[in-house]
Amino acid sequence: MIRLISILIFIVSLSACSIISTQPIKKTSQERFETFPTANLPLRDSVSVYWNSYMVPFIDANTDADAAFVLGLTHAHLRLAQMELFRMIAWGRLAEMAGPLVADIDHSLRTIQLQKSTPYIAANDSPFTRNWIASYVDGINWYIDHTEEKPIEYKLFNITPRRWEVTDVYAVSRLLSADLTWGVYFQALSLMNRPDWSRTWENFLSNGQRSIPSFPSDEMAALNFIINAFSKS
Repeated sequence: MIRLISILIFIVSLSACSIISTQPIKKTSQERFETFPTANLPLRDSVSVYWNSYMVPFIDANTDADAAFVLGLTHAHLRLAQMELFRMIAWGRLAEMAGPLVADIDHSLRTIQLQKSTPYIAANDSPFTRNWIASYVDGINWYIDHTEEKPIEYKLFNITPRRWEVTDVYAVSRLLSADLTWGVYFQALSLMNRPDWSRTWENFLSNGQRSIPSFPSDEMAALNFIINAFSKS
């Protein structure tokens, strides 16, 4: 389901891009590096960001808070539009971007309520995790507040930049985790009418799924292996 939504939005994006007259200016890797914000960052200590030949960033920080902040900053710099798309999916707000075409999808997403448990999850997380995510969100918001060049998708879909909250991170996390566990949910639905359902559900909550130590090297085989493993009791 989530993959279908992503494909739909991707197609809509491509169609819209084909009719606009002004295309975004292409930038070299060096130009992208130069636009990465480094001045007046609210950091406790020095932080270094290294990029390998595949444009993968590595963050070297002396404190966890600084590492989380710069990770949020880096994610926003590289993928702010994609992050916003995932947030809209998680909260069932796609129609704000794509109009009535996706209203039924929003209705389904709000029925599932991926975000409903996010306050409970946040409240029961460890103080270390809560602080880490809060610093990560601060990095995202610092980028949104200070960068002048917003992603082209914002203009394309008339999106107003909106600051992130900790619950947004949990909601997107639930969205991404659900993408590999739909099989579990459907399997659970088929067991709910059994007289031993309560005990089965308690065992599932206590023991969870079996771990996956390794998987085949072939990409498609690996994907199928992971999905099947998470979809079986």
